[in-house]
Amino acid sequence: MKCKWKDGGLCTHAGSAPTNIIGSHCGGTNNCYAYGEWMRDQDMLDTTTPAEAMQEIAHIKAVERKQRPVYSGVLKYFPDAIMEVAHCSWLGQQQHNPDLPLAWDREKSGDELDALVRHLMQADEMDEDGVLHAAKVAWRALAYLQKLLETNKKETA
Repeated sequence: MKCKWKDGGLCTHAGSAPTNIIGSHCGGTNNCYAYGEWMRDQDMLDTTTPAEAMQEIAHIKAVERKQRPVYSGVLKYFPDAIMEVAHCSWLGQQQHNPDLPLAWDREKSGDELDALVRHLMQADEMDEDGVLHAAKVAWRALAYLQKLLETNKKETA
């Protein structure tokens, strides 16, 4: 099977699992993961029938899901760190909106990278609220990544 990459070049799939980083060409592997999205459109797939194209699309979606092992690839690796970031999130809620249910108030701060670096400068120290600055670094990194991914989704939609 061949798949068109966004620059119009063709990539011959070799059957390996997708592993490339966003924005790089697959170079002959099974990776057309350019600009953060799989080439899912039927007209992008060089298959003989629409049914075969749909089967390939379903397979790609399954492979993509399996490449995001939230439990075994994040929670199992970093259980204590995730708990600390969750506690950091809860304490932030108590500081900014104690009377409301836990929710990320995105209006409170939009300077994730500046705040991340400020906390990074004291990463091995405890902040005055009892949360490690390192946990605040992780929270800010997640906040920045979330916003970046949301922006990229909007741009590619």
